[in-house]
Amino acid sequence: MVFVVVFLACVIAGEALQPRTGDVSRVLSDLRWQSEQEKALRSEIQYAVRRLAAGGSQAVSAAARLAKLSSLPNGKTMMKAAGVEGTAKDLMQKPSSSTTLQRLAGSLLTIMTGTPVASSLSDTATGSAGRVQVVLPRPSRVYGPDAVIARLDAGIPPES
Repeated sequence: MVFVVVFLACVIAGEALQPRTGDVSRVLSDLRWQSEQEKALRSEIQYAVRRLAAGGSQAVSAAARLAKLSSLPNGKTMMKAAGVEGTAKDLMQKPSSSTTLQRLAGSLLTIMTGTPVASSLSDTATGSAGRVQVVLPRPSRVYGPDAVIARLDAGIPPES
């Protein structure tokens, strides 16, 4: 398959139809590096999910780390596969979770889904002492698509 990719790249570039040996080894080296990076990212996400599920102060630092990892290539996809959304949802619903942890769990859910997240908890014995957490995405994520559509409707070409 690598040969096919290099072959097509050579044809598109107008070079000779036979790829050079150096090109193939460079492509293989790049693929190995990318594979190693993805393995490292997957391992770090799985470790952070275990810490997130444990709760407490280690969950706070794990949630912050997962938020940073979500911006990496394939980060959100790997996080979804690792079960970050379910774990974050569970933390938001636990009365024992601190306000900080609930806020970070809501931020993770908002990052993963792109939608607002809300939760409310109250004391199960008395029904009082309620806490409401509402986490909204950045306004640019909410209103950005509307602005693009408005520009397209006005005849302005999309930005590259």
